[in-house]
Formats: sequence, C-alpha cells, structure tokens
Amino acid sequence: MPGLWGPTVGSRRDERTLFLVASPGGEPIREGKVTSAPPVHAACAQLSLEHCPPLRKGWAAALVGYAPTWGVTGRLYDSHTLAELPGDERGLLHVPFAQRDLLRWILAVHLIVTLEYVHPVADLAVVAAGAMTARFPFDSGDDPTGATPPVPAPFMFTCTGCWHLLILPAKKVRADAGCFDQQIDLSRHIATEHPDEVPPPHGNDCPLCPEYAELPDCADTWAEHRARVLFLPKGVARLL
Repeated sequence: MPGLWGPTVGSRRDERTLFLVASPGGEPIREGKVTSAPPVHAACAQLSLEHCPPLRKGWAAALVGYAPTWGVTGRLYDSHTLAELPGDERGLLHVPFAQRDLLRWILAVHLIVTLEYVHPVADLAVVAAGAMTARFPFDSGDDPTGATPPVPAPFMFTCTGCWHLLILPAKKVRADAGCFDQQIDLSRHIATEHPDEVPPPHGNDCPLCPEYAELPDCADTWAEHRARVLFLPKGVARLL
C-alpha cells in the first residue's frame, strides 16, 4: 500500500501467514477452506478493514500454516460452442487442478489455495503487534514439563512430505486423540529423506543416546530419536 512500510509476508517467526476474507455473517475461517484471497501482513490487513467496502460488512482472519494450491477461478468456456458458461455474480467459476479437462477452457483470474492448520484471529492489532504466535502441531500439554513446542526447522516448510506429516498429528491433537504413530512416521521421514538435517547426538542429559551409540544396528532408530527434537518439546522428544 502506498506510504506504508511494514513486514513482508512470511516474516513471522512461526512462518505462518495471515489470511483475511470478507465474511458478512461473521463465519470464521475453518480448516480446509478454499479461497482466492492472497496472504497479507497484519498492517495492510488493518488498513483494508478501513478502505475495502466488502470487509466493512464483516470479515474473518486466520493465521495459516500451510496453503497448498487447489485450483483456479476464472471465466469458463464451453469446449464445443466456445460460449462462456454462467458463473457467480462476477461471472467466475472455480475449477480444481484435478479437473484437467476443464482447465483447458478456463481463462484464469485468481489462484485458489486450501487453508490448512488454521488458527482463527479475532484481533488484527494483536497480530500486528507480534503478540500472537499460533502453536504448531504438538500442544505443550503433551510434554510433562509444559515446554513449548519448537518452531519446525526451515527445511520442513519446503518439503511437502514433512508438512503433510506435521498436519496429521496436528489434527489428532485437536481431536484429543493420541498421535504416537504420526510422531514415528515424521521422525522416520526426516531421518530417511533429510539425513543431513538430523541433529547431532544429544548431551549427557539424554539417557537414550549412549545406549543407541553402543548398538550399531540401531543407527536408523538413533537418527529417528534425534530427529524428534525438531518438532517435539524436549521432554517428549527424548522418550523414544
């Protein structure tokens, strides 16, 4: 926005992005929502509430951890007659990337993404002040010491496999269900697909590292043990 200098999208420490959409009825942004709204930093979001007519009628915002592409919205044409097909009030239709036969006949206007690992935001001023940091998949309640889960390592944000495996336990935790299998799957994925990112052996305060060091046949398991600290609180990571 002219005259405004602020943080760029993606500059949050927790690597989440803020999404803001019109919501006249006050409906919050929910997990799995598809939208053509782009991510925005909090300062611009606050100004948008003042200057964007649709947002004045009601809005919803959320910090989003993962936003994979879903499809496009645009003007769709009949493949036989080349006539434009009816759409919404703007004449636009949504077409998912899975429908490749239709993608050939749409004049795309916006990219559509799916919002995953959603943390609703009620006060944009709090986000702008940097006081709101959404938690990652494992709640501190999983750690007997009450420690805060770490922000996942940067490489995990660029690996689709890592993100999918992070989302699965997040959903388990939200459903108040155990996520033991998901923890194993993620640590195994990191040890196998990102061996150079596995942390070195823990210090003397880890009771398991010395045991793994004496068992050459358990090198893979030891790597998985060390990888757990990348996404779990210390007290939980060193249990296995």
